[in-house]
Amino acid sequence: LEFRRVLFRSYFNDRMELSILGQHIGVYTKLQSQEVVQAFLTNNTPQSFNISHKGIKENSGFAIGILTTTNNKKYRVYILVRNTNEKSLIHQLRIR
Repeated sequence: LEFRRVLFRSYFNDRMELSILGQHIGVYTKLQSQEVVQAFLTNNTPQSFNISHKGIKENSGFAIGILTTTNNKKYRVYILVRNTNEKSLIHQLRIR
């Protein structure tokens, strides 16, 4: 799972909109976003992530899914991805 965390962070845009459990709401730099998400994942170790809905429109796409942690908590996750310079980057991440 650690490899997946590192890989996931490599797709963060330089500026990213975050909302994590109603906290950390706003636009963050890539480094700040990585720190906030890493703190969440450290306290909520992922066990699985299942996409329940996804879509694509022009240069963007989204996925909505359920993140299940090792302590059996479930979080709804929304990810917005946009293609920038032929690379798909995460522009928005919400965890509820």
